[in-house]
Amino acid sequence: LKQRQDLLKVSGLGPKSFENCGAFCRIYGVEPLDATMVHPESYDLARWLLKEFSWRLDEVPTNILPLEERKIEWGSKITKAAKKFSVSEDRVL
Repeated sequence: LKQRQDLLKVSGLGPKSFENCGAFCRIYGVEPLDATMVHPESYDLARWLLKEFSWRLDEVPTNILPLEERKIEWGSKITKAAKKFSVSEDRVL
């Protein structure tokens, strides 16, 4: 496999199974997010967060706050991301 999307070519593995298991498969290939815990359907959100907070995939972020502090500190960015990517605010956090 060169990327997580290749899992969809596996006989018997449909879109819902891919959604449920894709993030558990780490694939070091063409898509850097394939080697992370991020679910494929959240890649656009993940890229947005990386840019918004000046994080890099090749570094472990040191400025991630505990959940309750994140809710306060990130404030409107949570709502903005949730609306932009049609996900819950909890998903953004």
